[in-house]
This record gives sequence, C-alpha cells and structure tokens, in this order.
Amino acid sequence: MSAAPLSCTIINIGQPGNISISGQYAGQVEQQYDNCHNVRAHWQWSSSYRTYHGSSQIIVFAEGWNGTVGVDPNSPWRPASVAQDYYSPWTYIYANGENTWRGRAEVSADNGAYCVAWGDWHRYSDGAQFGSVRNC
Repeated sequence: MSAAPLSCTIINIGQPGNISISGQYAGQVEQQYDNCHNVRAHWQWSSSYRTYHGSSQIIVFAEGWNGTVGVDPNSPWRPASVAQDYYSPWTYIYANGENTWRGRAEVSADNGAYCVAWGDWHRYSDGAQFGSVRNC
C-alpha cells in the first residue's frame, strides 16, 4: 500500500460499488482522496464472505475517465484470506490529463464467478459525480 503524505487528510468520495456473489454480499469498492490531489481505490471484504471464501481474490484500481489506472504492478491479485482491506497505490488526479476518477474492483471468486464493481465517478474540476455500477 502506498502512503499518502502525512499532512494530507483522506476522505471517501461518492457511493461505493458493492459485489454479491451467489446471493452473498462479498464487499465494496470506493474511491478515496487525500486532499493533496491524489486518489486511490479501497476494497473492503465482508467479514462473513472472507471467512468462508478465503481463496477468492481481488484486484483494486483507481480508474481515470480516459483510461489511466493506478494498480499495484508487483502484486495486483490479493487473496481474501490475507487482509480485510486492500488499496490501490495513490495516483495523482491530474496524471495524463485526467480529472475524473472512480474506484474499481474485480473479484475472482472461489466458486468460479468473476465480478466487477465500480464506485461513483468523481470529476475533480467541478465536483460532479455519476453513479456506481456492479456486474456479477
């Protein structure tokens, strides 16, 4: 996990995207902003899902409107058994001319399901937000 500068305050942005697999709530992804112009995605597993499906895996992105992504290139897939929370690396909100971001998570479940969820888009130039989505 990348660390925000110590002088930055981290806040959650918009509504999270939720994932349920075979009728069981698995977790949610949300966008976080650190008021120093950086963004990341945060995934939180459901405790119950994690207990019974520890071999399911997650990859978490901060995704820009124009296709820029912030993802850990060294170990992008993480098993549920290791930690409740996962974070993408911090990404500068104006990287590659971007200013609109959302959190994205992809779950490869232990039952073979593959699910994707996105939190709200947030446009940093004027604060506009557009809805969250899930696909599973």
